[in-house]
Amino acid sequence: MESLDKLKEENMQLRKALAVCMNVSLIKKLSEAVERINNGEYISEEEFFSDSVREDA
Repeated sequence: MESLDKLKEENMQLRKALAVCMNVSLIKKLSEAVERINNGEYISEEEFFSDSVREDA
């Protein structure tokens, strides 16, 4: 049973990783952010967090 529980946990982690990888809008925003950083264009924390989605704990 212990190995089955371990496999279920690994499966859940893989599902979460795939969900992030398949989030096209997130990948696009991250790519744009990296490009801006490479060009020396930065935004403030306030601007960054105004567009981000926060989960309530």
